[in-house]
Amino acid sequence: MTPAEQHHAVVEQLVEAFNDHDRERLDPCYAEKITVHASTGDVRTMDHDEHWAEVERFYTVFPDVHARIDHWVGDERSIFLRGSYTATHTGSVPGSVFAPSGQRATWAWWCEYRFGDDGRIVEAWNCYDDLTRLIEHGHWTPPGEDPEAA
Repeated sequence: MTPAEQHHAVVEQLVEAFNDHDRERLDPCYAEKITVHASTGDVRTMDHDEHWAEVERFYTVFPDVHARIDHWVGDERSIFLRGSYTATHTGSVPGSVFAPSGQRATWAWWCEYRFGDDGRIVEAWNCYDDLTRLIEHGHWTPPGEDPEAA
């Protein structure tokens, strides 16, 4: 198995564990500390507990979230993924400006993971199609569209 195929196997385990809300299978995919570059420009280094707290906040907002990998390409040090999330907005977290809409949406995500020598993820760059998510969850109507016509 090539390094790229090994990385793909780790990411497949990660996505399956994420979809199952299974921290015991999710944590081993990551190094003890992971640096996450968010699409907002924020960069945070987190341990497993801090990372799991972020994941749990996501589950609070989207309890039925399901991730899918649509395409991947990798080499000996990293893997780039394109995929999608499908989820119903039924929860909220403190400070959110969006009340739960109860609407289901599917939106794209892109991520690059860099792997350490032990084959675990040490760094991630995440990007999400938040505009599609906001529209499909009923939180924003593009200019010129009639929200009542939807």
